[in-house]
Amino acid sequence: MKTLWKKVSELGVHPAMPIYLQKSITVMNQLSMVGIPMVLMMGSVLFFGYRIAIVGVVLWVNSLIFLFTLWLNYKGKTTLSRFIISTIPALALTFFSAFAKSRGNSDTLIFYLNPRIGVMIIYSLSLFLFGFEKYAKLFWGISIPLLCFIFFDFIHQSFSVSYAELPYLPSEYPSFLTITSVLLIFISFGTLFIQQINTAYERKVQAQKKEIEQQRDKLIAFNEEINQQKEEIEAQRDLQIVMNQEIQLQKHELEDLYADVRASITYAQRIQKAILPPLEDISNVLPESFVLFMPRDVVSGDFYWFTTVADENANGSESGEKIILVAADCTGHGVPGAFMSMIGNDLLDTIIHDKKIHEADKILNELHKGVRKALKQEDNKMRDGMDIVLVVIDKVQKTMEFAGAKNPLIYLQNGEIFQIKGDKMPIGGEQKEQDRYFTKHTISLSMNEQSPEQSQTTFYLFSDGFQDQFGGQENKKFMVTRFRELLLSIHQEDMAKQKETLQSTIEAWMAAGNEKQIDDILVIGVRI
Repeated sequence: MKTLWKKVSELGVHPAMPIYLQKSITVMNQLSMVGIPMVLMMGSVLFFGYRIAIVGVVLWVNSLIFLFTLWLNYKGKTTLSRFIISTIPALALTFFSAFAKSRGNSDTLIFYLNPRIGVMIIYSLSLFLFGFEKYAKLFWGISIPLLCFIFFDFIHQSFSVSYAELPYLPSEYPSFLTITSVLLIFISFGTLFIQQINTAYERKVQAQKKEIEQQRDKLIAFNEEINQQKEEIEAQRDLQIVMNQEIQLQKHELEDLYADVRASITYAQRIQKAILPPLEDISNVLPESFVLFMPRDVVSGDFYWFTTVADENANGSESGEKIILVAADCTGHGVPGAFMSMIGNDLLDTIIHDKKIHEADKILNELHKGVRKALKQEDNKMRDGMDIVLVVIDKVQKTMEFAGAKNPLIYLQNGEIFQIKGDKMPIGGEQKEQDRYFTKHTISLSMNEQSPEQSQTTFYLFSDGFQDQFGGQENKKFMVTRFRELLLSIHQEDMAKQKETLQSTIEAWMAAGNEKQIDDILVIGVRI
């Protein structure tokens, strides 16, 4: 209980405040704590016991005022809280007593004499709370209760209440008024005089205390400095030895850890390279092609996939060979992305070779279902997946099917460049629709017998790593528009030369902006 009393008493009090202000706020907090239960009890007695409702309500309101001032002090608004407790109770006593009398309450002691005495007490409290402040604050702090005291009779008369008409007001009321006025003047000047003397005394004591504390602090600091220097000299050698031993130990631990991690990632790289289709297999089937594959880290979240399949008719006989080529960009890069690429590679093998699904859109439909099932995304909130470009080349029909998940396909025919956007949804991840179906686009690869060189189709599959790379003189992204213009400018060159140009361009772009590679880069180019 004592601890609570002390804590509430010190609300809004800080050591940096002047002593008089600390005392003022402390006394105000203590008066508020005492006043809250007192006025609540008095208000309840008058409201319920004597049926004097207006006074009971006024007292209850005053309890809220006391509580509000405690909250203001807690928030550090001590000037406002002092002003409120100096003004609102005085106004309440003056006006509500007049209002109660005008409503027919005839108790002179409660509704006329006690409020006047209460206003005088509040005025005295205001002098205590603001007596040490500058004159502007002092004026505003005491003006309201002083005016309430001076114009108390006038205010009551404004409510048609005259002290001469009160039923049992003492006949000596004028004398009482004179005595209280003189007493008020005496309290005012006495309080100000005492506070001025107290202020001067406190300033003197504070200055002496500050000087003593400074001398003490200097002495303590000097002794501590001597002891600290002594301890430092004695311990410095041993500390240095321990630190060197610890540094060497940490160095060896980090070197071993780095070597283990590096060996694991290097082994993961060998596994990923073994999974990716050999570039020789692609060039054997598609002689005019290239694969620009630049992982950001040792292992990559981008991967490419390639196969040839014998398509079958409805009667089960083979109808020709199809070439399926994929460029995929998995969520993340490095080791997490590499794990996703392995999932994608295995699912493509199952869908195309085991389930014998060879249509571009249906392959992506099955791949989406497979990724969500493998990652159990029906039961969790994982959004991992992949953006993908997939083409199916039919040599017999001389057509190419394209289906894309977020990433587009760029192709060039007769010197014109075309872009087909993929669907605006990834493989895997969150699915709000009932079923997810991807769109199939068909591109004709038929040759013009009269002008074979005009019938060539060059197309490019890619992830977003190239166009999203920062660099250049202004340190901006490469962007799709610049990438498309670059492809248009080089599409008639030899495929090996195209790969070299793309790689040198993006490396120069990063060097110009002094930027490192931010994502895996994958670009596949094919000319048919």
